[in-house]
Amino acid sequence: MDGTHQQNELIAGRKLVEQAPQRNIKSLMKKPNDSHLEDPLLELKNVSFQYGTNRSENTSSVDDNTYALNRVNLKIYPGEFVGIIGPSGSGKTTLASLFSGAIPHHYSGELLGSVKIAGQDTKNLALTNIACLIGSVIQDIDAQMVAANVEDEILFGLENFGVPHDEIPNRIASSLETVGISDLRNRDLDTLSGGQKQKVAIAAILALKPKVLVLDEPTCALDPVSSRMIFSILQNLNKKFGITIVVIEQKVALLSEYCERLIVLSKGELVLDAPVSLALKDIDLLRKVGINYPRTTHLIKQLQDEQICNPAELTVGVEETVNTIVKTLRTDYSKLSNSNNSNNAESVLESHKEAFIKANNSDNSNKPCLSINNVSFAYANGVKALKDVSFNANSGELIALIGRNGAGKTTITKIINGLLRPTEGSVAIDGIDTKSLRISQIAKYVSTLFQNPDRQLCKETVLEE
Repeated sequence: MDGTHQQNELIAGRKLVEQAPQRNIKSLMKKPNDSHLEDPLLELKNVSFQYGTNRSENTSSVDDNTYALNRVNLKIYPGEFVGIIGPSGSGKTTLASLFSGAIPHHYSGELLGSVKIAGQDTKNLALTNIACLIGSVIQDIDAQMVAANVEDEILFGLENFGVPHDEIPNRIASSLETVGISDLRNRDLDTLSGGQKQKVAIAAILALKPKVLVLDEPTCALDPVSSRMIFSILQNLNKKFGITIVVIEQKVALLSEYCERLIVLSKGELVLDAPVSLALKDIDLLRKVGINYPRTTHLIKQLQDEQICNPAELTVGVEETVNTIVKTLRTDYSKLSNSNNSNNAESVLESHKEAFIKANNSDNSNKPCLSINNVSFAYANGVKALKDVSFNANSGELIALIGRNGAGKTTITKIINGLLRPTEGSVAIDGIDTKSLRISQIAKYVSTLFQNPDRQLCKETVLEE
């Protein structure tokens, strides 16, 4: 019960705090002893953390291979917009857990060094006090949800932290409108797509007006349009209200367009901390640690290496990159005349054409292995997720199912694997109507990887699984 109570304190929300006035972002290149530099809101001093260890906290030696974070030193100041990137397993989520107070108050392990929020060590702060300042959106959205419907999800945090009742209706309406989901206010959470749940989680945090927002991959389940909208919202909160934003994100190109500082983690170590323009210039380091740096940056870097583009110009966004290239073409087109790649386009097109013809002439069976026939589906609350969907999948095909958040992608997946049954229409696998099959029988034909892998792992170790 104690662990559940602590997690609810972390997830529920943050007590009402006054929004910080708008501030100028502090220069990251200033020296630490600059008298004008504000005290950091978040500060890590020589922090190492190891999950589930029984070793004493006074242990001085650190085994680099067993620590999720290793000797990390970091300061984040009021009003900053910071991006944290790194490959899987680099320690990004562990860092977010330190910021939110989940470590050390919820996750057990050995914590060395100090983590301070507004100058106070998190070891000496109650989780509820940390929640007054730090708003967190965790990676596993379903684990963050505590209510049955959207309005109650936002209401839960507001009531738990004593927001005056006369303020609550406006808080709910404002947060929903800010994230663009006012139309979802009365929807049940179990009828929402993963992306819609992400937006609800962000709205629930925004309603509590924290001074710092820490978001762990907030756009992982969002389509490109919604992803950019979320970042625009975060940018507005940062610029207009001075809220400090910390975002962990795999979409480096998108993140780099909005944040002003990039922190790079690799194998638990902080390997780079610099303004975006400087961080992205270190392509060799980014490549070495396994980060998918922006293609636009790579393109400009290649042009710079060929002395075609000004070395001082480094771009991130597509529009900015296009403008740089257009300017280069207009001013010195002759530099491109010696390119050895002028005939590459035709050869690439020809190779793709051959592959396309081969794929379409493959000897597939006349009978599709999967047939979706006029399928419609409505949830118990009346929400129509699918309407008259039909398509076939032949043996050996690789098919992409795409669409915006809430388009019905997850629903059609559950229809195929039998977790949901069509309201109308039929599904056939190898010619067998799934209406006559149990889920366990369908599983012999259809394998599914869920959006959240934790939902389908049931053993303690990899070998047992």
